[in-house]
Amino acid sequence: MEMTKINWKTHFIELITVVIGISLAFMLNRNYEEAKATKKSYESLKTIIDELKRNDTLVANGLKYHTSLLSQIREDPKLAVMSIKPSNLSNLAWDLSKSTELSNLVEYDLYLRLTELYSFQSVLLATNTEAGQLIASVSVYSNMMIDFYYSLGLVDENKIVESPISWKSGWTGIFEDIIAMETLLSNEYPRIINELELIRE
Repeated sequence: MEMTKINWKTHFIELITVVIGISLAFMLNRNYEEAKATKKSYESLKTIIDELKRNDTLVANGLKYHTSLLSQIREDPKLAVMSIKPSNLSNLAWDLSKSTELSNLVEYDLYLRLTELYSFQSVLLATNTEAGQLIASVSVYSNMMIDFYYSLGLVDENKIVESPISWKSGWTGIFEDIIAMETLLSNEYPRIINELELIRE
């Protein structure tokens, strides 16, 4: 029986071709995945910028309202309409960005400031909610007491007027705190937005 001679050169060339083909496929796949992740990060960045711009507007409106209300409480508490203008700040884009490679796109210092900004937003939201609920309950209680005075025939205008004035005046501190938080956020939003927009260019 005659033995077939193996052409090692042909087999070696075929092996090299297969190895190169597999390596190229892996490299192209890796490049595709990296490009996809980068695109997703840039999309996430744009969404965060849009979210911060909306939040900036909401905080600016809240700041204007609370500053005006605080002035009114100081000047004539009797006429002040006590209510909190809650800034319905969003953090959805920020939460969703955590599933992307955004931290690779944004420098560590800026990413840290962005994290702190969103944390501070949460503090403002919690303060607004708590203060709003408390104002509503105290306000309802005050009105109930006034009705109660009338029902008993104990209509002493000085007492009735003094009650709302005293509890309204006691709110200057919380409004100063809310205004301080809103001022800080209003100063920080444009800075961070500008830095994030530079990354997108």
